[in-house]
Amino acid sequence: MKITAIIAEYNPFHKGHEYQLMHAKESTGADYILVIMSGDFTQRGEPAVIDKYTRAKMAVMNGADLVIELPLYYATGSAEYFAKGAISLLQKLGVVNYLAFGSECGDMGSLTKIADLLAFPSDKLTESISSYIKTGMTFPKARMTALCDLYPDEPGMAEILSSPNNILGIEYIKALKQLNSDIIPFTTKRKGAGYNDSALFGDYASALSIREAFDRGLTPDLLNKELPKASLDILSAEQGKSFPVTLNDFSDMLLYKLMSERHIGFASYFDVTKDLSDRICNHLEQYKNPRSFIELLKTKELTYTRISRALLHILLNIKETDIDSQPYYGRVLAAKKESLPLISMITKTSCIPLITRFSDTKSITDPVAQNQLLSDMNADALYQAVVSQKFNTEFRNENKRRILFL
Repeated sequence: MKITAIIAEYNPFHKGHEYQLMHAKESTGADYILVIMSGDFTQRGEPAVIDKYTRAKMAVMNGADLVIELPLYYATGSAEYFAKGAISLLQKLGVVNYLAFGSECGDMGSLTKIADLLAFPSDKLTESISSYIKTGMTFPKARMTALCDLYPDEPGMAEILSSPNNILGIEYIKALKQLNSDIIPFTTKRKGAGYNDSALFGDYASALSIREAFDRGLTPDLLNKELPKASLDILSAEQGKSFPVTLNDFSDMLLYKLMSERHIGFASYFDVTKDLSDRICNHLEQYKNPRSFIELLKTKELTYTRISRALLHILLNIKETDIDSQPYYGRVLAAKKESLPLISMITKTSCIPLITRFSDTKSITDPVAQNQLLSDMNADALYQAVVSQKFNTEFRNENKRRILFL
């Protein structure tokens, strides 16, 4: 039995995702596609446009066999932390043969060379990165500059390290190497619009451009060229009921959290430095909504996404001391009925519990694991509270949800 994994957000699931999924299955000869997917909050530090169960349903209806949630701590982390958490989860499940991911360059050789340099960095590289950070560079910029300085004979390194999906792919390969994993990485060259391209691009528009179209008031039926039919049907049915959700929907909650803790600062939260904490406190009177506040806090050293993630960690009460280097469980969000043999196989090989119903959580007794699970559940409750208030719908308690088998 061949199992190919994909790590994704599917925010929302569009035609580019459909192409990558099908290409991965065909190219690796997979019997099953297992997806590790972010929950209700994403790596950009924002809520997903629609809840995790609905996005998992879209994935299964478009070709995935099993969707497992990436725990909150990793789903809202930097590219390095996001990749490390997802790869660790795949490794612990014990069934995956291949990891498929999209990249702008589509060149495994180039991505692997850079991952080799970063997985176990030399002292010179570490010192060079540190020195560039001290000049005010962001970490990604400092790392790219240091690599180009130390390895000038590697062609195209700067260009590769300037593209988001390339960077994430490198982090996946790096994590596989650091964990000494036997999972084989495989890349599909990205088609159509770039990751950060905000212009709609026909069949292969970016998820960002689709979300921005929803922000402008476009309805799913107007995006029929960008969305597979299953995604289009689901989003159309949920329009005005549970979708769309935006960062600004959490505005009052975030402001209350910031105001109530301003006197002690925010440096204890994950990804929040003392300088950023001070900046938040000093500009709090100018807060109007999360997005405008992030723009106000931005500097040359602090990017929009970096600040967005930090504010999300404050909102969700994720402290630096909470963070652990590994997931302790896998939570199933949706699956095909035909994937039951895969689920059975995972329960036999996995070294962590596979949660398919709420009662399964009783098997989690480690205090660190319980804290990780509680954070996931609290985040889901917050998301559902916002959805129920915004759309005047019934609150959907995660404890009572059943796994969707299609």
